[in-house]
Amino acid sequence: MEKKLLITDLDDTLYDWTGFFVPAFYAMVDEIVALTG
Repeated sequence: MEKKLLITDLDDTLYDWTGFFVPAFYAMVDEIVALTG
């Protein structure tokens, strides 16, 4: 039987996902604006 594991880090104790996601999101928005004018 295959075992599956889900690890969540909702309080940013292991990984600061907002520190990664927010700059990446803004970069994507900037690229969309550049492409669409």
